[in-house]
Parts: sequence; C-alpha cells; structure tokens
Amino acid sequence: RGGGRCLLRWLERSALEAFSFTPLIDRRDWAGAYLLASRLSERTPGALVALTSADGQLVFNSALPLGTPLPNVQALERQNRHIEWHGEQMPLSSQGLTRRAREERVAVYSDLYFGVSIKRPTLAIAVPVVREGAVPFTLTYSFPPDALNALLRAQPEVAGHSALVLDGNGRVIAGTPDASALIGRTAPAPLSGLATRDARRVTALPGVQELAYIDARPRVVAAQPVDATRWIVLVAAQPSALYGPMQRTMTAWATVVLLVLAAAWLLAARLSQKLTQPLRQIADLAGHPDGAQADWPRPRVRELAQLAQSLRDAALAARERNEAVVQRRLAEQGE
Repeated sequence: RGGGRCLLRWLERSALEAFSFTPLIDRRDWAGAYLLASRLSERTPGALVALTSADGQLVFNSALPLGTPLPNVQALERQNRHIEWHGEQMPLSSQGLTRRAREERVAVYSDLYFGVSIKRPTLAIAVPVVREGAVPFTLTYSFPPDALNALLRAQPEVAGHSALVLDGNGRVIAGTPDASALIGRTAPAPLSGLATRDARRVTALPGVQELAYIDARPRVVAAQPVDATRWIVLVAAQPSALYGPMQRTMTAWATVVLLVLAAAWLLAARLSQKLTQPLRQIADLAGHPDGAQADWPRPRVRELAQLAQSLRDAALAARERNEAVVQRRLAEQGE
C-alpha cells in the first residue's frame, strides 16, 4: 500500500492548485502566468504546465515559446485520434482530461497519451480554475513517465523486487528495475486485466496471487490501486524468494519432528527391553509357584517389583496351605 500513497505524494496537486488562484489569470496576464508556469515545470525535467480555456483552446504551454499557435484539446478529443507507438495504438492528446476537471471540479489524472506539442508519451494532472462558481480555465501539469520511473526506484517498499505501474488501459507507465523499453506497451494478460477496470468501482483487487509476469515467467504479484487515479502498482517477487523461507522452516520443523520420533522410538525400545525380561521371568515362575524363592526376579521397575512381590506372597501362601493339607492327611492316616 505504501507505494501507491508515495506516488501520489510526489504527484501532489497543491502547487498546481495554488497556481489556479493566482490573480495573473484573472487579469489575463499571460506573460506573467507563463513565467510562473515555467518556474513550476522546471522542477521536473520534461514537465510542462499548460492553461486551457473553457472552450478547449490552449492558451499557453510552458514547453513552447509564448504565442506559439496551439491546438484546441476539445477538437482533438472529438477526433479521437491515435498514433502508433511500438506497434500499438496510443491516444493523441489527453482525451478529455481538461473537460473532466472542469465538469467534476476536482483534480483528475490522465492515462498515458501522446503529447501533441511535445511529441512523446506523457502523463498529466488537471485542476479546475474556479471563479465565482464557474470554471473559465483549467491548468494541466504534464510530466514524463521517466519521472515516475525515478520515483518508483526510490521507494524502499519495492527494493529487491520488480515493480510496474499500469494505467487504466493496462499500459506500462513506470517500472523497475528498468522499464524504459516497456513504456507505452500494453501489459500481457492477466496483468493488464487488473488495470482495465474503473478504479472507482474496484473495491478490492486480488491481494496477492501467482501469475505470469511481464517476462511471461511465474511471479508472486501484489496489486494495489493508486488513489484518485485509474493506475495500479504491481510488485512482483520470485516464488522462491517468498516460499523458500517457508520451505526451509518446514524442513527444519520436519527434521525436529523426525528426531523427536526417533528419540521416542529408542526410549520405547529401551523400556520394552527393561519390561520384557522381568515380565517373562515372572510369567514363567508364576506358572511354577513351587519354585525356589531365590529364583524370583527383582525388577527395577516399581510396578513390576510390586507384581513380583505379590506373586511371591501368593506362592508362599499356596505352599504353606499345601503343606498344611499334607500334614493333616498324614495325621488322619496315623489315627
């Protein structure tokens, strides 16, 4: 979960929202607003700030000199044009991002698109410029996927793992350790299937599952949506990295159990030997109660010693009884 929140901390909209309240826009001071936009965008290499009017006409773009003729983004949205990028079709322009910000009156994030003016794939956030209940303009902060890549590599949560960020269309927009060659490509199923759902309707993505990763090899993948966007962060690990410690632990426990069982078997064998011999002797002598008293065993096991003593006492009583019977019969015969 930490990765998704960290991404949004970097993509914080506070600076852009603060910009939306500048009186330079109210005065239509485009030179002053352009200078402020340039200072804001220069913090991130490849970033730009653009101002768009309510009819979709771009007023300025900090990546181009002030006064450069610019297109109408609403017209581009209606055209629904795409260009080929690495053998796949990518939307041309942000496809309604400024319109959504104006209609919803909140900051909105784009999926990956091809920038008309900058001629490269880019991502953007748009915020409405609200004045007296109306939205006469929108501000857009556009940034390259490379900036997202650098941020993702700096996250301690993904250290030692492979990570991808997919947009709502299932396209790779960032990744580690190096996903520059993958930017703009649609991730293979089922990875893309995790992203091609409306994030606002996804209450719970599959937490952790084992599936084919971007390189078609099995990985244990954790998926987490990025708040306020349609993006998801995927963090993948080798199955052995997760299951290995568990297997080693289970092996260690199995070894301990086997050792305990072996020790118990040895102890039982020794006890069996100690019990078998005196029990056999007791059984033999119990069958011959007239045997010599000295022949009775004296077991070291207390219960067996008590049993032997009881049998000795019984044998002695039986012998005395037999002797009394013999003496009585002899006396009777003498009479």
